[in-house]
Amino acid sequence: MQVDPVLNGEEDGELPLINMSRLLYIQHLQEEAMKLGLACQEWGFFQLVNYGISDEVIERMKCEIQGFFQLPLQEKKTYAQKPRSVEGYGQTFVLSEDQNLDWGDMYFLITHTPFSRNLESGLLIPEHLGLH
Repeated sequence: MQVDPVLNGEEDGELPLINMSRLLYIQHLQEEAMKLGLACQEWGFFQLVNYGISDEVIERMKCEIQGFFQLPLQEKKTYAQKPRSVEGYGQTFVLSEDQNLDWGDMYFLITHTPFSRNLESGLLIPEHLGLH
């Protein structure tokens, strides 16, 4: 594990940097958890590093989702969010047909922890991503 000393988030005005791998080891947990708490309280966001997902997987996921949004509307609608669920294709927080919305389609997919995924929802999950 290597910590980048330049991006440690301790200098004024510098984006807080949280090292996920340090949160997994008891000898670093308290220190990193304190940094995380301060980042949330003082900044409201942070940069996460060493989270265990390769750049290759991230790039493949980006390509897959770009491909999804290039599908015809009718095909995308087959993956629509089910009632009382955020997973799938749709818009966030649509409460009624009369609601004025800023246009912003999304495709929400839970990819981590198999018990959190609803594989029976019929969501489009490319097999080669290994999430089935």
